[in-house]
Amino acid sequence: MKTLFDNLFNEAQSGDSGNYIFTLLRINGITWKTIDPLLALRDKLQNFDKEVTTKGNFSSYCSLTGINEPLSLIANILNCIRGKPYNLSPFQHLRSGQFPNYTEPTLPQIVREIVNLAMELDKSQLAHLIENAYPYEILDSCASNVSFNNPDSLQIAIEHGRSFLSSLLEVYFSKRLEFRDWPRFHKLPRFEVMELLINEVDGLYGLNIHFSNGSKATFARYRDSTECHNVRLGVPIGFWPGTLDNLRHEWRVGEKRLYEIGIPGRYNKWGEWKPLIYPGNIEPLEKDVRSLSQEDDVQGILLYMMCTGYRGIEFVVRTNIELPTNHATFGGNLHLWKCPPLSSYQNIWVYDGWLELDSVEPEYIRSAIAYIGINVNRMAFSYKGVVDWRVKYKIIMPSSSCATPTEKDIHVLDSLLKKFPTMEDAIILDAAIDWYNRGRSFRNPFAQFLHYYIAFESVALAIADGDADFGLGYTNESKEDQEKRKISCIQKKYNEIYSTDPRRFVSEAYFDCILSLKKKTRRIAELIFGSKHQYINALFEKTDGNSLSDIRGKLAHGKVTLIERENETLVRNRLHEIAEISQEFLIRIIFSLKPNDSIPSWSQLYCQKHTFADPRSTLVASDEKHLPTTDWKIRPEWCE
Repeated sequence: MKTLFDNLFNEAQSGDSGNYIFTLLRINGITWKTIDPLLALRDKLQNFDKEVTTKGNFSSYCSLTGINEPLSLIANILNCIRGKPYNLSPFQHLRSGQFPNYTEPTLPQIVREIVNLAMELDKSQLAHLIENAYPYEILDSCASNVSFNNPDSLQIAIEHGRSFLSSLLEVYFSKRLEFRDWPRFHKLPRFEVMELLINEVDGLYGLNIHFSNGSKATFARYRDSTECHNVRLGVPIGFWPGTLDNLRHEWRVGEKRLYEIGIPGRYNKWGEWKPLIYPGNIEPLEKDVRSLSQEDDVQGILLYMMCTGYRGIEFVVRTNIELPTNHATFGGNLHLWKCPPLSSYQNIWVYDGWLELDSVEPEYIRSAIAYIGINVNRMAFSYKGVVDWRVKYKIIMPSSSCATPTEKDIHVLDSLLKKFPTMEDAIILDAAIDWYNRGRSFRNPFAQFLHYYIAFESVALAIADGDADFGLGYTNESKEDQEKRKISCIQKKYNEIYSTDPRRFVSEAYFDCILSLKKKTRRIAELIFGSKHQYINALFEKTDGNSLSDIRGKLAHGKVTLIERENETLVRNRLHEIAEISQEFLIRIIFSLKPNDSIPSWSQLYCQKHTFADPRSTLVASDEKHLPTTDWKIRPEWCE
């Protein structure tokens, strides 16, 4: 019998969890100094033999079965299975008469109602157990207070009734105890949050419904009373949120956002990456995350947490390394789940990653991102693999586009081919263009930056060293002038730096004055652009602490790394500058342009296509039904 009830409760739980919780709590109005009827019944069952001895079988049986609460509980469990809402008075429809002269249903009527409902749901075993525990002829005698004259049938009914109710109560109270392992907070529609009230003795004993305006509704069931505030006892159960004007489009618990408290788990199923579903205005959240951080990865993670309530980082890894297990954990908290391979991709493995966060502060998130990068890099190093990774959600959409020059724009290419230098100059220039084009094809921002800079620097140094001319007629310095310039440079560095930072003085004096790559490239850049051009400042003067040549030096000497997200941000933020400078430098040399000459231009027409079936371009949607697909299995190209 316990197995039957256990299965019954499990089936009810698999439906609407809210109604199941309402049923277990048996939500009603406020009571005071009134013992919970099911607790009273459990006590009664424990002392039933003494009661039989005192009152006799018939009176004891009528007293045992005269409590409607177990039957109401079963009715609402069956309602959960039917997908019907919790009903405080599930037998109210059996009343007869008119208000205020109602006639309440009799116990036999209630039992017949539940038996019929059980049979409709194909629960014949439950129906037979109820009929055995509540025989109609004995219930009629109890209702009329006329003794039942069949002792054997009465004794059988007593045993069936006691066993039925004991099993039901044992399972019921055990189901409430199961909630000791449940998470406390749960998202509900309309930006409401359900907080389960749980203790070690009773398990689930109540709930709070938190509203986005800071108010809450409460129901709590104690041994001898119930607390009920802002609960509408209708069908279905409702809750009063207070002032509607103060409601917000976000899940909150009091003064905190839900993600600050955190709900366990993650948004996507393993192996999936779907857009964030947020049924409100997303713009205030985007404004908030931009105010909290300037880094797009941190912004995306904050937006993910605000939209979902889950406190962690979802990320994807693409590699040529196949780990031996489907689910691997590193460091106890970083998880990688191996996605099933797609037939169209050979020797490429995609991993769905998850890192739970202990804090939601932007600085902590930055360190967590760096932690992921460190572990991914170490995995690649350990197995001689190639690895790319990214966080799933970023506010900035991918910017890949397609150039669409018109027929009139063909003159740009035609002129370039006609004016292109020849002989040794052409070899140097073609090599620089190759460096530039390869930079555009890379996804790694460090590789991009270095390629763009080398495209510019290789030509500038070739001119400065006399290996190429390009019709500029550039004359290198005499040895005497070089020595004077080096001494002057060293003296200036000494005056500015030596007293405060001797090590820096030695480094900069060597690289800027003796080796003088920067000096050489600067002289040629000034020759091409003009000494006062903004590009000269960007290349060689410190902006926010770093010039483009400074960044180039740090990259070349390993002073910046991708695992430090602020380093990546530094490089990404200056990529467009070095790309633009490098391209214009090469164009001006190809066309032999003076600093004041305009460079050849074309219409600059581009097209950019986005698909709503790609979570990188569809960051947030208000409803899943608006999305073009239900297949959100992670694809390798999404890792870019």
